[in-house]
Amino acid sequence: MELKREGERLTLYLSNSATIFSIEEDFLKINDELVSNNLKFIEINTSQLEEIDTAYLQLILSIINTTDGIFDLEITGNSESFSEILDLYGIKLGG
Repeated sequence: MELKREGERLTLYLSNSATIFSIEEDFLKINDELVSNNLKFIEINTSQLEEIDTAYLQLILSIINTTDGIFDLEITGNSESFSEILDLYGIKLGG
């Protein structure tokens, strides 16, 4: 995962493979940014995502639930893999 911070906006660019093997490292990166000041908007970009497992989906859902009401959040990228795992678990995100 690559993080890009621009002012009050943090963009999380998911890697092509988002699996349990990278969760700890990615969680620590995200956590460091979430506790810093002046953050108001988070974007999760899935455009490069080709593989995601249940463990990593739980990390994404945790980010969404933890930041709800604190930061504005948007998921972008239209990854087929991300859509498939959401459908598999019957998860609806967004409005």
